[in-house]
Amino acid sequence: MGETEIPSRLWKFADELGNVEAYNYTPQYQISEVIHPDGNKHVATYDANGDTTSYSFVSKPGSGTANATTTYAYATGCCGKPSSVTDANNNTTDFTYDPVHGGVLTATGPTPSSGAVRPVKRYAYTQRYAWVKNSAGAYVQANRPLWLVLSEKVCRTSATVGDACAAGSSDEVVVSYDYGPNAGPNNLWLRGKVVTADGASLRTCFSYDQIGNKISETSARAGLTSCP
Repeated sequence: MGETEIPSRLWKFADELGNVEAYNYTPQYQISEVIHPDGNKHVATYDANGDTTSYSFVSKPGSGTANATTTYAYATGCCGKPSSVTDANNNTTDFTYDPVHGGVLTATGPTPSSGAVRPVKRYAYTQRYAWVKNSAGAYVQANRPLWLVLSEKVCRTSATVGDACAAGSSDEVVVSYDYGPNAGPNNLWLRGKVVTADGASLRTCFSYDQIGNKISETSARAGLTSCP
């Protein structure tokens, strides 16, 4: 007879003070419920593809705290990437995706106030190659490129028309991302970002330790012309 493998899952956790947190799972071994020591819990539901359809905070009985649920919708035949997300206040954000690499192309947020237009964040991407050491110690281009976010744009008050703002470029805020030079050494960690609005550009730079932890960040200011 064949053996049935039963995946190992954490069912209960108790700290040194005796506070217990319990976990329940779906038949597909996805977390369906987390019961916290205070009696509150978080509950998740999934569709047949295993995608999250709702995530709820359920308050303990008698607490007086309202429950809160976020729901996720998916396009037919699309797995893993929600077409819309609706929060507990019934605010909905809609998403579109690039058919080639799957990155978010647009994120249309809820109306910020009565009569206002829905803000649309537009994302652009680029392919970049990392530069790594070969066996001889020389830096060479990696075999395959990566898709990276190149820019994020949004109109502050006017409607989005194609890839522009109805009120013109003065209404647009652009965030551009810097991944360093197209030659080695370069592991494509984010070196900096530039926020451009009202004709001014403010640059923020980042640095990392050897395993990729961010260890410094400059304050955004116009005096930086590049990031090291």
